[in-house]
Formats: sequence, C-alpha cells, structure tokens
Amino acid sequence: MKKILIATKNKDKFVIVVDIFKKIGLQNYEFVNLHDLSIDDNIEETGDITQRAEQKAKFYGNIAKKLSIAGLVAIIGIDDGIKLPKNDNANPNSKEITSGILSGELVEKGDIVWIVRAFVIYVLETGKIVSSTTLIPFNFLGNSEDVKWMDEKYPLSLVLGRVNDFKPVAEISNKESSDYYLKYSKYPLQEMFVKASVL
Repeated sequence: MKKILIATKNKDKFVIVVDIFKKIGLQNYEFVNLHDLSIDDNIEETGDITQRAEQKAKFYGNIAKKLSIAGLVAIIGIDDGIKLPKNDNANPNSKEITSGILSGELVEKGDIVWIVRAFVIYVLETGKIVSSTTLIPFNFLGNSEDVKWMDEKYPLSLVLGRVNDFKPVAEISNKESSDYYLKYSKYPLQEMFVKASVL
C-alpha cells in the first residue's frame, strides 16, 4: 500500500487529519507520522504558516528519501496559525498569541477566533509541491478556569468551542472534531490532492 507521511509528532492532530483525509477520498493510502518512522529531527521554521508547512514537508521529505521507506509517495507538512477578530492576518500559533487569547487581552468572550491551517504536500516522485489553507471558526468561551500556557498540551482546546456550541473542543470526540474541521476544509483539501495527482 502507498504511504503518505504526515510530518507531525502531535498524535491528536495526526488522528484528526488522517480521518479528514480518508473522508475526502484517500482510503487507499497508509498514513504514518514522525513517531511511526522514529524520526526525531527538528526543523527551525521561518516565515508565514504556508512557508513553514512547506519547509516541514521538504525537510522531512529529504530525511524520508535517505531512509528509503517502502511505498512512501508524499509528505504533508502542516502549520497552524490564528486569525483574530480584529486582524486580517493569520499569526503563527505562538505562545504570545495563545497567552493573549487565554488572558482575554486579544479577544472577548463570544468572539470568533479562526484556526488557520496550512497544508503542503510534497510528492516525492515528481517533486511537485501543492498547498492549501483552511480557516476553521471557533467561539471563544472565556477562560473561567484560568487556563495557562502548557508546553505539552494545546490549551486553546479548553477555551474554544465550535460555533454555536458552548462545549470546549477538549470535551468533544476526535470524530466530532474531525467532522467539524471537514465541514470547512473538504473542498480546499480535495483540490490540493487533485492538483498533486494523489486523489
């Protein structure tokens, strides 16, 4: 079976992204992540979220080529950003932005915050690189529990909920989460895979 490497070490993100990819037509691929291939190398990323996603795809693609992984056809780099209500730009999902949301300095309860996710696919055989960006709206529920920055976890999942839902993302299932992401990202991702000649 052909394999696609999703260049992430985040297991929750991997599960959700794989579920979305399978639901848009990629059932005939095996998906692996960096842990599965015992790749521990890290990359220092620069630029906007699409540039960072492309850097990941190329960096881990070069490592994967050296490892000669049987059946591997493509690498997908992913990078997340945050679009705030009063700002048209997607800021990298940095500690400062996250802390500003948690503290209520950058948003107010009830504001819509967009998680912007850049996907870049790097096709090994052709060297083709295709990108797609998705915007997923979330409702800022407030931070009554005084959640702080956590290095190992994603603190925004405790203070953001789906639009018209008052339950934090952390309290919904992976299926509910992937279905919500799919609602906003199905067509851009399908288009990306068609352009990359994968779908």
